[in-house]
Amino acid sequence: MTEAERVENALQHLLLPLISHKESFALNIIEGKSVVMVEVTLNSEDCAYLNDGEDSLFQALQRLISVAGKERKLSLDLIEAQQGE
Repeated sequence: MTEAERVENALQHLLLPLISHKESFALNIIEGKSVVMVEVTLNSEDCAYLNDGEDSLFQALQRLISVAGKERKLSLDLIEAQQGE
């Protein structure tokens, strides 16, 4: 299993139980030589829920993912789904 597949599986396992609009959930993984960037697309309500507060759930996920990388640095970004997606 590749590093990107491990990250994808972990994020699905961690995020899907927390979000209300699973139909808007999408992951885009961009692999570079030294960095793996993961873009998480969510419904605006789910984005607000995960970013609620000074020390949000999404910030905790970013910290968790950043230390999980073995060969490459992992970066996690949140993208709000456009209406109709």
